[in-house]
Amino acid sequence: MDLFQRRKKSREVQQFLLRFANQRQSSANKVIDDQRRETRSDTNLSLGVWIVPLVDGSPDFDAAFTAVTKNLSWNGIGIICNQPTPADELLIGMPTEPHMTYLRARVRACTPLGVGYFLLGTQGDEIVSPADYPQLEQIGLAIAGS
Repeated sequence: MDLFQRRKKSREVQQFLLRFANQRQSSANKVIDDQRRETRSDTNLSLGVWIVPLVDGSPDFDAAFTAVTKNLSWNGIGIICNQPTPADELLIGMPTEPHMTYLRARVRACTPLGVGYFLLGTQGDEIVSPADYPQLEQIGLAIAGS
C-alpha cells in the first residue's frame, strides 16, 4: 500500500473515532501524553469491544476476546483487557448502529495494570469491511443479537 493510500485510510479512522467520541461524550479533555510528547484530545469512554488478533494479516477468531475501552483519541483507543496482546495487529469491533464497525489497529503499548489486567494502547490504521472477512458478519450478527 502506498503512502497516500495509508494516509487516506488513517484519516478515515481519525474521522470515525472523532465522530464516535462526539456522539457519546460532549467534552474532551486535553492531556499531555508523556510517551508521545504531544498534546492530544482524549475522551474517557467505557465501551465493550471485541478484539480479534491478526496473525500474518489473517484474523485468528479462535483467539478473539472481549475487552473494555478506557479512552479514545483522534488516532487510537486505549483498551483494558485481562490478557496481554497475542499479536501486534488487531481488529477492534466497536458497536455502532446498525452494525459493528471494525478497525484494523496496531498495538503500540501493552502495560500491565496488576491483578491480571493490561492496558493496550492501539493506533487505528483503517476501517475494515466485514465483507473482507465473512466470519466478521456472522459474529457481528451474533453479538448484536445477544
